[in-house]
Amino acid sequence: MKLLKSAIIASTVMILLSIVTKDITAQQWVTDMQDTSLTLAQKQASFNAYWDNREYEKGKGFKQFKRKEYFQQNRIGENGKLDLPQNRITDYRRIQKEISTAKSIGVAGQWVQLGPFGPSNGIGSGRINCVDFHPTNSNKIIIGAPSGGIWRSDNGGTSWTTNTDDLASIGISDIKYAPSDASIIYVATGDIDGDDTYSIGILKSTDGGNTWNTTGLSYNYQQKRKAYRLLVHPTNPDIVYASTSLGFYKSTDGGITWTRKKLGTYKDIEFKPGDPNTIYIASSTRVIVSTNGGDSFTNKLSISGSRRVEIAVTPNDPNYVYALSGNNTDGGFNGIYQSTDAGSNFTLKASSPNLLGWSKNGSDAGGQAWYDLALTVSPTNKNKLFVGGVNMWTSNNGGSSWNIAGYWIAGQGVPYTHADIHMIRYNTHNSSEIWACTDGGVSKSTDNGSNWNEKNNQLAIAQMYRMGGSKTIANKILTGWQDNGSNLMTSNWNFVLGGDGMECIISHSSSNTMYGSLYYGNIRRSYDGGNNWSEISNSIPETGAWVTPYIMDDNNANILIAGYDNVWKTVNKGNNWTKISSWSGGKLNTIAATGNNTSTIWTANNYSLYKTTDGGTNWTTISGNLGSGQVNSIAINKANPNKVWVCKSGFYDGQKVYQTIDGGATWTNISGSLPNYPVNTIVNAPNTANGLYVGTDMGVYYYDTNLGDWVPFMKDLPNVIVSELELFETGDKIRAATYGRGLWESVTYPFATNINNSTNNKLNKVKIYPNPAKDIIYIELNQNINTAIKLTIINSIGSIIDEITILNNDVNSINTSKYPKGIYFFKLISDTHYSINKVIIQ
Repeated sequence: MKLLKSAIIASTVMILLSIVTKDITAQQWVTDMQDTSLTLAQKQASFNAYWDNREYEKGKGFKQFKRKEYFQQNRIGENGKLDLPQNRITDYRRIQKEISTAKSIGVAGQWVQLGPFGPSNGIGSGRINCVDFHPTNSNKIIIGAPSGGIWRSDNGGTSWTTNTDDLASIGISDIKYAPSDASIIYVATGDIDGDDTYSIGILKSTDGGNTWNTTGLSYNYQQKRKAYRLLVHPTNPDIVYASTSLGFYKSTDGGITWTRKKLGTYKDIEFKPGDPNTIYIASSTRVIVSTNGGDSFTNKLSISGSRRVEIAVTPNDPNYVYALSGNNTDGGFNGIYQSTDAGSNFTLKASSPNLLGWSKNGSDAGGQAWYDLALTVSPTNKNKLFVGGVNMWTSNNGGSSWNIAGYWIAGQGVPYTHADIHMIRYNTHNSSEIWACTDGGVSKSTDNGSNWNEKNNQLAIAQMYRMGGSKTIANKILTGWQDNGSNLMTSNWNFVLGGDGMECIISHSSSNTMYGSLYYGNIRRSYDGGNNWSEISNSIPETGAWVTPYIMDDNNANILIAGYDNVWKTVNKGNNWTKISSWSGGKLNTIAATGNNTSTIWTANNYSLYKTTDGGTNWTTISGNLGSGQVNSIAINKANPNKVWVCKSGFYDGQKVYQTIDGGATWTNISGSLPNYPVNTIVNAPNTANGLYVGTDMGVYYYDTNLGDWVPFMKDLPNVIVSELELFETGDKIRAATYGRGLWESVTYPFATNINNSTNNKLNKVKIYPNPAKDIIYIELNQNINTAIKLTIINSIGSIIDEITILNNDVNSINTSKYPKGIYFFKLISDTHYSINKVIIQ
């Protein structure tokens, strides 16, 4: 680990030296952020070199970097770089095959979605990257979310459904129907703008989106490649083009094989209307044209100081081509270019006002062109354009002058559109209907952009960071979302707090008292169920992590503990705070506590794990063999605070979960068979045999000492990052906040209680031997009952693999050679008695 830190420090020094030799006004940090060859420390150094002497401004990319930084901190490897697993598809298919056989209610989980099914009242649903339209049915529309999968509407966007929760990657960059065959759809996986998920290449459906298969252009996660945009030939569905981070590709056999036609990174591609042999492709600084179906290319436009280029064409005049450029200096508007001769020549039409900033009149500077940049042209008016950045702008004269068409704040005399626009498309069936894909979902205009309405009903794609549920009211949960604030679930969902929502708490003494937060530890309090809020953290002179941890005392609702650079405590619900630690070394990212007045507190930052048993008077730095990666989450056994579990970040195989039973003096690695994905959250189930649930980048798993290992606990749960888990003990439920598919709930593990506990109705006179067994196992019953007894054999993930009638007062032999090796539960049940016994078959 010391060698790793030394290497990272050395690399950081080198990049800082290189940065100071460059023009400090240039957004080198954006280039470095997207460079997969750099360490996270190098990216942070580049970002800090640019921002250290600048004040934070909205719409300039600051938050997008911090969001990406938070994501990557949990997913770096020994070399300090983003390190993704090679076998994501194989791993997921193996686990899903196991779970799909589960017939019982339980061990595999029984997840159902709690919502929101569409937007909360007053806010969007979550981010959408792309939209496309069925070639013959105007009511059929398909969209793609960066971490929520593919969604289809059969009623013009009135409602949406999905069937892609089981894809190996539910991030979607682009999606295209084959114009000549609506049963064929191609999908570019991943996240074109935000890196919230990673690409597995191009997928294809041949049944209108009911099922999906990989194509010859497939990636494993470890390659860190990206697929951006797609084009499908208008009359031949087997000819398809893809722009990627490794070049421009073409397939002529429906995606079976692909040929790279041009090396480079190209984010946007378009056909010349009516001539699919003419293709326009855009790099970060150029527009390049092919007139022979991609066999050769000619550079037609080079744009000085450009960061990213988007292209648009119109069937109203196929010779018209527009190119929108965001600049390399600050991500703001660099210019709009027009060609009237099919790309042979381009003319700069405008470079002001700033179409890509936050200002309603375009008077500000900068933007985030690398994150949100969109362009479209009317299919019936070659001079009617729309540009999307933070806001939406329109031109009626070919780009010479511009007017605001959609503003990110409602009630400002301009139609509202959610901030950050990733795609704008005209419906191919209606020249007055325009769709915008934003960080809030999809918006639709039916009057050529004069008015906009969000169309997010049933669109369940919330990217949740955290949640906090009532301890007594089952349907009262506060959740924090990326891009869409904090939202409260009661009988419906309501937007209650703005900004990017983070950690949440509902008081256990009064469910109308609740706490929400924004990034960096801006904690707010409400006494009236979320109607009114006041900031309570402004007296703390430190800033917290992107997702700042804070918790409430189990017994005293007046006490809160929060982690910034140090640990802070309030005994009056946040009116005043006291610092109860004194150290440096990074922002605290997790915290847990128990005992009277939270006497025992554990917390961690990127480098260290700390503990106090006297409420913060004295702290101990916990050492020991805790593997690599940062501590993501801590669980303390409430009955025995010396028993603690921590889970770890990163792709460090076999280094996922550690247990101490002596307050941190020694540690045991209990990672067992957990797959090699970051473990983001851990909870201990009370009154169980050390029952643990963990949420990972690939689902939920359960462990207890009866099992001795982890079992998948994710039946019907989408293949989505699980950000946080929380138990609702009153109802024996567990909840999962996911980053891309909202809030979910399952019954708890049915065998979580100690299976050896006896009850009045238990079959006590049972002998099962040998245990472990190999080829045969014997069951002896000497019970004073007269009814038949049924043996149900259940494997560790809930599959009923056999059912046998057992004779009482006899020795019953069971052939176990036909069962795979593993852990089983033998459930013996009669009309009046039962017994559950753990059996190991070797």
